[in-house]
Amino acid sequence: MKLQISPLRQNSKVTGVPDIGKLATDTTVLAIVKVTEPGYVPRSMSIRSRIDPCMMTVECRYGALSMLENDPRVVSVALQNPLQMID
Repeated sequence: MKLQISPLRQNSKVTGVPDIGKLATDTTVLAIVKVTEPGYVPRSMSIRSRIDPCMMTVECRYGALSMLENDPRVVSVALQNPLQMID
């Protein structure tokens, strides 16, 4: 049996993406973004904090992730996965 990987996720810069259709395009997501150029901030990203000159935590709209995927100066994007609270 051959394993099939969705073309949207194959070799993707963006990791931690929820199932397609789970989030509206205007939903705010948090992510860690790594870029090739020190000080560069991709469009539509709001910096929360800098980790180093090429890495930062950002806030953006879920719909803007495709722009990051196509940006040659973006190395990787790791979306935040909230932890479940256990009482």
